[in-house]
Amino acid sequence: MDWLNLIADEDMILKKNFTVGRAGKNINKIVVHHNAGTLTIKGCYDVWQEREASAHYQVEREGRIGQLVHDKDTAWHAGDWEVNTTSIGIEHANQTLGPMWTVSKETIDAGAHLVAALCHFYKLGVPEWGKNVFQHKDFSSTSCPGALATTQKDLYMNKAKGWYFAMSSSTVELNPEEAQQKPILPAWYLPAGHYFGDINGPKESHGGHHSALAYDRQVIKRIQQMLIYKGYVDGVTDVNSPWADGIWEQPTTDALIRFQKKELPNSTSFWGLCWSDDYQQLAK
Repeated sequence: MDWLNLIADEDMILKKNFTVGRAGKNINKIVVHHNAGTLTIKGCYDVWQEREASAHYQVEREGRIGQLVHDKDTAWHAGDWEVNTTSIGIEHANQTLGPMWTVSKETIDAGAHLVAALCHFYKLGVPEWGKNVFQHKDFSSTSCPGALATTQKDLYMNKAKGWYFAMSSSTVELNPEEAQQKPILPAWYLPAGHYFGDINGPKESHGGHHSALAYDRQVIKRIQQMLIYKGYVDGVTDVNSPWADGIWEQPTTDALIRFQKKELPNSTSFWGLCWSDDYQQLAK
């Protein structure tokens, strides 16, 4: 998937069951769906040959993304004509069937990345549930999108926000006029049980390793800039210093410990590890 240009892994464009154009309307929202099944891109295409419905994108269980209706056209997905003309519909293949209707990790990662890419491309702002990202059941009497609206919603949206931040901040270097202004940390997005820490730590430790989440280094650099801004990095006062390199090694651990001892002296026993509560305090 070319995220910046919204070019899917596979195009399988329908020839019916959608409307050409958008009746003069602009895209202002994304509607999240699930298959209520384990469909592939081809599987969706086949279903929509017979069923009078469609969506713009399908995310498969392995994370491949297919486009079935062009963004410029109106897919029939929300059960509400006004919503259809102003939205992008994303279908997600399920990993389990009812009543849980969960989706796989790969589907969450790819679907959330697609939400971020759409929000970035169409200038919708940071992905926010109920603001520019909606569930199908907001507009129709349905249980769709299953677990993506319940047990998996927070993970999905946190990942979407993380990807949006990464796409909107191809560099986190501040310009000279902003150099001493307070850096901004994005919303916490790591999965439960994960934290920011040493690059050589266990798999739960996000330290900027090249195989980890693509935006980890961006966020670690912001953490480092915030530690500089707050005065916890000995001998460094410029937030654009090369010290903030997006890699979590011992100097970053030492700076975080100084921060924890000053601002969270009675709130942690995990010195040098940046968990969500440390992160929230650091962002203040």
